[in-house]
Amino acid sequence: MSLINRIYATMTARVDRVVGEMENHDAIIEAAIRDNQRALARAKVRFNRLQSDGRRLDQRLEHLRTAQGQWSSRAQEVAETDEKMALQCLKKRRECRQQVSTLENALIEHENAENRLCRDMSSVEERLRDMNQQRNLMRTRESTAEAMRTFNAIKGYCGVNIDDTFEKWETKVLEAELVSGDLQTTDELEERFIEEEEMAELRLELNALTREDEK
Repeated sequence: MSLINRIYATMTARVDRVVGEMENHDAIIEAAIRDNQRALARAKVRFNRLQSDGRRLDQRLEHLRTAQGQWSSRAQEVAETDEKMALQCLKKRRECRQQVSTLENALIEHENAENRLCRDMSSVEERLRDMNQQRNLMRTRESTAEAMRTFNAIKGYCGVNIDDTFEKWETKVLEAELVSGDLQTTDELEERFIEEEEMAELRLELNALTREDEK
């Protein structure tokens, strides 16, 4: 099982456990996103290590190929004068050739591993983008739904006969004002007219009394 698959298996088990224990969907998705981010971070570290190993393998392979050519040249140089030395050089060249073959196969496997891990990382990155987009969309939809639910609740309450409510409220306030004597039954203009009318009546009475005295 590859590194990404192992991480996904662990992550899936954890998410399933959380889903069974929680109802906060936003928190569940947030936890899944963090798990994916951690998986991606570990995969990138692994990928960087693979690349470093690959460069070292390339350098080792290049060194062995150079050595193989050198042993071949050395064997040719001493072939006429020292056959034993020439045979030893060919033996070294054969060893280099075998190591070159082994390293070439190892490099092929190494490149395949890099390619698989690169594809896995691309898959995780794409999944993260999708999860973030879906999370943001769901947050927006949830906020809109909550706002509409609140609005509908207010709207439903407004269906109550507000005029009747205000009328009852005003009646209650008027009763309290009458009891406390704070209610003013007349305004200033009406009080002025009442005062002037009373003064006029008093003048008439005064004039009547004055005429009686004169008689």
